Amino acid sequence: MELARIIFVAFACAAVWFGVWEPFQNVSIIGLVGALVGIFPILEEAFEAILERRMTMELSMTIAVVAALAIGEFFTGLVIILFVLIAEVLERMTVGRGRQAIKDLLDFLPRTEEVHVGDIVVVKPGCRIPVDG
Repeated sequence: MELARIIFVAFACAAVWFGVWEPFQNVSIIGLVGALVGIFPILEEAFEAILERRMTMELSMTIAVVAALAIGEFFTGLVIILFVLIAEVLERMTVGRGRQAIKDLLDFLPRTEEVHVGDIVVVKPGCRIPVDG
């Protein structure tokens, strides 16, 4: 769904840039539809930020998009939306990879084992030794 939304907003950007189907002089129908489709997930997060009384990137971007649309800069509003949508996808990918890297590091840590004088420890090639020397 995210990829479809990004593609839709990108096509709306191109259509507004090239002036495809502009039936009204001061209002871009394609720009408005693209903005409404694209800004929906950003608006959800911005609304949560308002309820929590926090200033977030989504809230500031929503303000910027609304201001751009209000003055008739539909292309600018769509570009802001497009960049935010792409940034959120990249952020999720980065966070996911970071979590996986941390999990891999934790899995690499040896388990603690108790050894006593006289115990025989068999170490195979490539194995980790979970004891202090």
